Amino acid sequence: MIRDDNGGEFIGEEYYDFCAEHGIQWQHTEPHEPHQNNVAEHTNEEIVARATALVQAKLPPSFWSLAASAYIYTSNRTPTSSLGGGIPYAHWTMDVKVQSQTEVQTRTFEN
Repeated sequence: MIRDDNGGEFIGEEYYDFCAEHGIQWQHTEPHEPHQNNVAEHTNEEIVARATALVQAKLPPSFWSLAASAYIYTSNRTPTSSLGGGIPYAHWTMDVKVQSQTEVQTRTFEN
């Protein structure tokens, strides 16, 4: 499911064809109403907060994108209760190998 604010960047025959071809559903929210997509807004706030925490050591601004990427990479490979302990990356890619590797690593650290 993709939600957008109907702002124009996700409108067009090519976009609709791509979504239909890949079984992606979409919803348009009202423009300039970010509260209508709380999950995305919360995720964006979380990324900014975690990236900020990673660069608190007064690193140059050039490290911000790296800090955000590091947080996103890590969070996408960390078990989450919303997937019953599954790994988001493995769920999106259907990569069983990633799931099993993470389970082994999790068990190792818990013991």
